[in-house]
Amino acid sequence: LLAPMPCEGCDERLSTGDMSVFASRAGPNSCWHPACFVCSVCQELLVDLIYFYREGKLYCGRHHAETLKPRCSACDEIILADECTEAEGRAWHMKHFACLECDQQLGG
Repeated sequence: LLAPMPCEGCDERLSTGDMSVFASRAGPNSCWHPACFVCSVCQELLVDLIYFYREGKLYCGRHHAETLKPRCSACDEIILADECTEAEGRAWHMKHFACLECDQQLGG
């Protein structure tokens, strides 16, 4: 760090000599305190992990995928298919949107 810069996570100044994280995907003028380099959804510490940077926010792998595709409420997997069933603000694979009593599919 050559000159004081604000931390992208907490806005406190990082001074010359402070430990800091630079994320190349965020550009040359963005840095964080190591403790502030966290997923914007779950707050998982991302130092030494694969991270994603999208629209000014940091994400872990799980939550970055959710910004692109919905997650099935039944199996907790990302829905990669073009078709899915959505109800009450949640999404399901077509095969997983089914009656709990008899397993008959409900969507369509």
